[in-house]
Amino acid sequence: MVSTPDMKSNQSRSITPIPPHQLSVTLPAPNSRLGEMVEKSLLLAKEFTLETVDEKTPDAQFARGKLYYYGDGIPQNHEEAMRWFLKAAAQYHSNAQCYVGICYGYGQGVEKNDPAAVSWFLKAAQQGHAIASHNLARCYREGRGVPQDHAESVKWLLKSAEEGYAEAQCELGLCYISGKNVPHDYARAVGWFRKASDQGHPGGQYNLGVSLQAGHGVAQDYAEAIKWVRKAADQRFSFAQANLGMCYERGWGVKQDYEVAAEWYMLAAEQGLAVAQFNLGLAYECGRGISKDLGRAAHWYQEAANQEDAQAEYRIGLCYTLGRGVPQDAEKGIVWVRKSAIKGDRDAQFYLGGRYFSGRGVPQDYATAVQWYRSAAEQGHAEAQCNLGICYQSGDGVSKDVVEALKWVRKAAEQGFPMAQANLAYCYQFGEGVASDVLRAYAWYRLAADQKLAGTDNEASALAASMSPSELEASKRLYFEFQEKYMVKH
Repeated sequence: MVSTPDMKSNQSRSITPIPPHQLSVTLPAPNSRLGEMVEKSLLLAKEFTLETVDEKTPDAQFARGKLYYYGDGIPQNHEEAMRWFLKAAAQYHSNAQCYVGICYGYGQGVEKNDPAAVSWFLKAAQQGHAIASHNLARCYREGRGVPQDHAESVKWLLKSAEEGYAEAQCELGLCYISGKNVPHDYARAVGWFRKASDQGHPGGQYNLGVSLQAGHGVAQDYAEAIKWVRKAADQRFSFAQANLGMCYERGWGVKQDYEVAAEWYMLAAEQGLAVAQFNLGLAYECGRGISKDLGRAAHWYQEAANQEDAQAEYRIGLCYTLGRGVPQDAEKGIVWVRKSAIKGDRDAQFYLGGRYFSGRGVPQDYATAVQWYRSAAEQGHAEAQCNLGICYQSGDGVSKDVVEALKWVRKAAEQGFPMAQANLAYCYQFGEGVASDVLRAYAWYRLAADQKLAGTDNEASALAASMSPSELEASKRLYFEFQEKYMVKH
């Protein structure tokens, strides 16, 4: 008999370092002033009139341009902002040159022109403007206005980081973690995260905390990790908020507290972070730290699924299939599960395999069931491994092959799955695909019986009754050995 899936997998997902593609990979947002190297008071520009400012310093021209760019105290006007930026940029004002590049990059006040943006970023970067260097690095990385050149991108990213720009320091640290275009080096990554963190950069603080949690490039220290993650979370950095929720859920560096965990998940979920939405959905489904509410659980699963989060797609698919928190709609449920399975979620693949095997909600198709079981089994899903082995034993959807059957059943049994342990015991008892060995049969039956699998205690007792005292003693030693190696640790 094959194993069937349910909704019992209620493990929240941990939060890992932000990979480079999750950083902002565009030019600085038009309304952002984060990290500006020379922040002049906008009051300076207001002291000059439009008739006299042209005769004043490039600083004043740049400040006037910013007034128009942001619409501070005067109507926003990108064309007029660009005119003043160009006046200051022509006098080698590096901030103005960077803003001219931004305007060309976004097409603000001027026709969008990526090569022109690169040209102006280069002018500013050559004067030591760290943000311009950072933007230039991104242009080379993405091939915006220049041929894509990862080596050149890293050169400018490093320059920006060395000039003290926290965003570049954090991004460079992530490059060292991923080994993308630089040597894989956790210690260097931590060094750059620290530099960014010391400037109050939330991404740097978060990634430093995650490094301390994992012991990557630095000694593992949960208490120190919490300090840095909390600093980022207090700045409303959603990844840090979700990570802090996980710390409270699992007791990493803090006293375990499901209620506080749910509060942090909520903060991150409301900012649109899919993994936090998924974890909050689990909290509502299980009543973990928050009142159980299947409707709210389904809502948050749907929010994350709408962002193509594979695990959330699987979960909302189960909600629709079973009518948990939403009106039952098996067809809609299967659509969501299939989306998840195609993305590679092994739980969804196993579930879909079970549906095709039983013919519930889809046409019965053993061959398709085997395909999905195999996909999940190859990712280490124990129940899928067991079912794949059973399909090979019975010849359902695949040519009968007792050796291949034994291989997959053994994989599942060694992961502690009781049905597979009982199946493997049967194979040893009757020599199916393997030489008969009642000692091993007894040991595997006992392991399955320890997990309360029906009938296995009687099978073990019957085998024990047929053994000599020396055989029974040997089988018990084998059982204790297997118990240490193959029992699921809770």
